[in-house]
Amino acid sequence: MSEKYFFDFHPSKLTILKKNSDSSVTIAHENRIEAKQPFHNEELIEAIRPFSNSETKPHFTWFSSQFTLIPNALFLPSQLENYYRLNFGELNPSESLFYDSIYEENLSLVYSIPNWFRDFKRNYFFNGELKHHASCLIKNCFKEQHKNLISILFEGKSFIMYIKKDGKLLVCNSFDYQDEEDLIYFILSHHKQLGLTENNTLKLMSYMENLNSEKIIGLIAHFKELCNYSVHFLNKLEYNSTLTCE
Repeated sequence: MSEKYFFDFHPSKLTILKKNSDSSVTIAHENRIEAKQPFHNEELIEAIRPFSNSETKPHFTWFSSQFTLIPNALFLPSQLENYYRLNFGELNPSESLFYDSIYEENLSLVYSIPNWFRDFKRNYFFNGELKHHASCLIKNCFKEQHKNLISILFEGKSFIMYIKKDGKLLVCNSFDYQDEEDLIYFILSHHKQLGLTENNTLKLMSYMENLNSEKIIGLIAHFKELCNYSVHFLNKLEYNSTLTCE
């Protein structure tokens, strides 16, 4: 396998990931995103140009906490604004809507992207494939051998939570939080509401910041419902590798 590059966009940061011939993943480049600054798109294209190849389709990922899942049986691409409005109200004029098809779970994921990112991709990488982090999370969790699984992607101000029970997706949603205590509260409340097993697998993944794993383990130990959970942590680089699964 030859080297491949993946372009991960966060509202404040571009990270270019390099997938090496041995399947290991490293960070090739990082760039601050300041969308309000003049010549912003020009700076981004100059950052990406050395890592792009006209012979291959570029892969883009986007992180945001505003997304909604729609069963494919009910999904119509013409109704994106209605799906979005039901969860988040009117769309900001500075944003546009996009969707991913998640065939493994027979779902579509609707989300917003800034107009600058839409224009950037359209003008420079029209044929590029774009996927939301939540779509990647769902696809990767679908492949997991664990039938009972909670996967949490930790961004810093928000996190995405995926819950699978008896091999079926029950929850994939985003939540705002302030500290590790909030995080444990959300896990505990979903454990009770959904009647999850006490022998569950919990996977915690760091995206923008590394988690305080010792504090989280200590908090989990205080709750009898959670103390038998099998807990696994993925640091930022380990999480990055999950974004390169095609």
